Amino acid sequence: MFMEGGTIETHLQPGKIYNLKKLILFLCLFSSCIFHKDDVLNLKRENIITSNLRLDGYYFDKYEVNNVEYLNIYFLYKNGVILYGSAIEFSRINERESSFRNNNYYEAAKNNKVCWGVLSLGKHEIKIETWAIGTKPRKAITYKGEILNDTSFHISGMYNSKGQKIQGLDELYHFKAFSPKPDSTNVFVK
Repeated sequence: MFMEGGTIETHLQPGKIYNLKKLILFLCLFSSCIFHKDDVLNLKRENIITSNLRLDGYYFDKYEVNNVEYLNIYFLYKNGVILYGSAIEFSRINERESSFRNNNYYEAAKNNKVCWGVLSLGKHEIKIETWAIGTKPRKAITYKGEILNDTSFHISGMYNSKGQKIQGLDELYHFKAFSPKPDSTNVFVK
């Protein structure tokens, strides 16, 4: 390669330049897959034989932002899987429940890693592990809390994959009977 009159000339033929660009692009994409892997969830999915919580519906936490009420929704399944039903304005809950019933929500969520996770229930303790929204690569986070009764639990902390507390939380989840629940089949939690 040499410079003559302000232009760069190469000894590569045009087809070889195109192939070189493809090779560089492939190497960049391949290296990002190798060096930037999503966290693996530490909780192992296990079937829930007996539960101190009802599992025939969903759980919601109601909170307010700028005088607008929102719900955070989670479906808990007997196979140890959780599905994040997302945050929704309370005024739109009927629309969201319709999308749960007609399978539109599941179709949108089934290939979205941050919608899925693992559930662990003890006698008085609940743990939910999932992948954090907005991080690349995806970081595993665990929510820990206390089961208050068969229709409510309190999440008090969020932890990273090393078990270190990231932040304290104060989320009170209440049960709502709901049927049919979206399918729990997904490619992320085996």
